[in-house]
Amino acid sequence: MKKFVLSSILIACFFLMQAIAQTQVSGSITSNTIWNLTGSPYLVQGNVAVMNGVTLTIEPGVIIKFDAAKSIQFFGTLRAIGTLSQPIIFTSGLTTPAPGDWGYILFNDASIDYDFISDTGSIMKYCLVEYAGGANVAHNGIVRLNNAFPYMNNCIIQHNSMPAIKAWNLSGTLNVDSCTIQYNSVDTGAVYTSNGTLKMHACNVSNNSTSISTSDIYSCAGIFCINTLSRIKTCQINYNNSRAIVEFKMGNLEQTDSIDGNTISHNSKDGVCYYSYLMLSNIVSNKTVNIINNTISYNSANGINHIPYYGEQNVNYNISGNIINNNLNNGIYYSYAIVGYSGSSFSINDNILRNNNQNGISITITGIVDSDTLNMNGNKLNNNGMSGIYLSLHNN
Repeated sequence: MKKFVLSSILIACFFLMQAIAQTQVSGSITSNTIWNLTGSPYLVQGNVAVMNGVTLTIEPGVIIKFDAAKSIQFFGTLRAIGTLSQPIIFTSGLTTPAPGDWGYILFNDASIDYDFISDTGSIMKYCLVEYAGGANVAHNGIVRLNNAFPYMNNCIIQHNSMPAIKAWNLSGTLNVDSCTIQYNSVDTGAVYTSNGTLKMHACNVSNNSTSISTSDIYSCAGIFCINTLSRIKTCQINYNNSRAIVEFKMGNLEQTDSIDGNTISHNSKDGVCYYSYLMLSNIVSNKTVNIINNTISYNSANGINHIPYYGEQNVNYNISGNIINNNLNNGIYYSYAIVGYSGSSFSINDNILRNNNQNGISITITGIVDSDTLNMNGNKLNNNGMSGIYLSLHNN
């Protein structure tokens, strides 16, 4: 009987300690701080700012719960390194959570970028971020990066009401490895970057949705890069409700993009869309685009769609080694009808294009074209709905 009473008391004390073991946080953090498991969960009841020169360290297993519309931003450093068995969780403070319950995680330009050599600077590893997006700010997103470069590794960003990663004004390289980005409601891209360089490796970007009509070029539920040098490799980009990848280019900045070894399937528009746009008479030029070794299949438009607008110069496309099959429109679609094209090349080699509903390769050119080159070698085309290769050339 005594043992039973003692056990009951111990159990009651355990649950009491669990109820007590929470920490309310808000305002500025002005000295190095550790959020540990003993103080978890941390309840963000007012906006939190980690100031210049200050490091916030969050230990594995810690849960951070946010009140409505509350956010955390970094002028200093975040060290949030969880483990597979003990992830760090950023989530809603509501009993029944929903997308948009809280705000965002913002890394300002002043925050400390990650350094791979010294393993210093901001890092998010094995973090779960969910139910955010409820702020009303420009460049709204969940993990917001204003020319900031934390390292994101093995994170899950899901069930949010805005883009999972929103990065703008980039001047360096953003590294995102082995992350899962899923079930987010977004505007332009679950991952959005402008300028700089994006390196995404072994990520899963799936089941995201945008409210922007698929007839709009900005409609993208996967990865949207505007004037970003992109290196997207061995990712899964599937079941998004609009375009999977959009590369939006303006101007003459020299760039070499690489979309390599990805699986891009069952998206509700194009698999890969490359869009070049004239800006203030500055024709898109000096680009190299490598789309290689991908499997691009079962998308509800073209496997690869190229949309040039008002001209390109010295843009070189290398589309090789891909399996492009069972897309609703064409396997590869390239069409322009406006003046101002010169010195560009299109190399389409050693691809397998089959069972696409329209053409395996469709190229239509109407306009003034000077010194462009088209090479096609070693492609295997079979059972496409209209033709293997469709060419319509009307050089004015």
